[in-house]
Amino acid sequence: MSFEFTALRVDVAENLLPLSAVLHQRGLAHRIYEEGGQQVVKVGQQSTVEEVVSLYEGWRSGRYTIEMREKERSAAVPRSALWKKSPLTLVLIALS
Repeated sequence: MSFEFTALRVDVAENLLPLSAVLHQRGLAHRIYEEGGQQVVKVGQQSTVEEVVSLYEGWRSGRYTIEMREKERSAAVPRSALWKKSPLTLVLIALS
């Protein structure tokens, strides 16, 4: 996909990760890169530009918040239990 339409240009110090996460959740393909001390948000369709700008302005004006949460990590499987899941592999290792 070609990202030829500029939706935003903001200061390089601004954290756009929350906005990018929302855009991904909504299925809005985009690219963010640095150019001349600014972050540039590019999209593939002209119709998407207005939606990105609206989301950004609403987020920055405080109409709604975007919170980032870390995914919960699953409990690690003890190494002693791994051989129970793959006994054939263990046998092949032993035979070799």
